[in-house]
Amino acid sequence: MLYDTFHRIPVYSAYTFYIKGKTQRSDASKIEPQVVYGNIVYLRRQTSDSVELPCACSDIGARVFAVAVTRRWLDPIRVLYLHAEADRGSPHYAYRGRIFEKWDVGKQRVSVNITHLRGNDTDIYQCVFFHDSSAAGYGGVPGVVEFFLHVDPDEPCSCYDYKPLVYSLSAAVLLLFVCVLVCTGVFWPQKQPDNQPIYEEMWGKVPVRSAKR
Repeated sequence: MLYDTFHRIPVYSAYTFYIKGKTQRSDASKIEPQVVYGNIVYLRRQTSDSVELPCACSDIGARVFAVAVTRRWLDPIRVLYLHAEADRGSPHYAYRGRIFEKWDVGKQRVSVNITHLRGNDTDIYQCVFFHDSSAAGYGGVPGVVEFFLHVDPDEPCSCYDYKPLVYSLSAAVLLLFVCVLVCTGVFWPQKQPDNQPIYEEMWGKVPVRSAKR
């Protein structure tokens, strides 16, 4: 027997199929996306995938007038309610726009499709059929099987955050640029101004007198 390590419940067991008189033993070392364990169907999906939940009434011959799809474990809520006289079902607000149903009233079967799965959709789903049988007393009769839907949540990003690296490199480049400027100002030979002696400068400013007086 294998267990789901995320929720710690059994999801697979080495059981035997009987097909046309032949015995075929399942491979217990392989976990399939859909595995039957007792009356629970184990479904594993990824985030944003879709899943189909085919439900059938366990009370054959009953006149069903309503069907409810519920979650009964992590978050016990009514996911969807269908009435035979209604055109469409009434979904829970968390499933609006991503749950669709197909109800075959004559065969007492309901197929529910949930799209754009999220990590918090993980739960055990159950279909409950309501009929007016005197034995049921207008109560709900569970479907033939339940569905344990396991949605793998989004994996956290393992990539390195490059913002600190970019900031560090920018600071290093700026510091290097400043150092280059400082070194250039200190070691670069500056051109000295060509200063003439002061007496020559003064001599050059003496006005030239006329030879005639």
